[in-house]
Amino acid sequence: IGATINNIDLIKKTIQKKNLYIKASGGIKSFLKFKKMIDAGATRIGTSSSLKIMNELKWTQRVTLFYQKKALI
Repeated sequence: IGATINNIDLIKKTIQKKNLYIKASGGIKSFLKFKKMIDAGATRIGTSSSLKIMNELKWTQRVTLFYQKKALI
């Protein structure tokens, strides 16, 4: 199953103000799940799908840029 948002949230609450990092790994195979883990508080990601995630990130950035330019017209 791997890391879940609830796992990350629980770890974040447990360590609170300590200077520790949270690594999420297992089952992170898409940019969407990667982003959700980072948004939940993970500071590091372990995945064997890094190339796929980076390609999805590039695509997401291109789409965002396209719509931003379109909004300026």
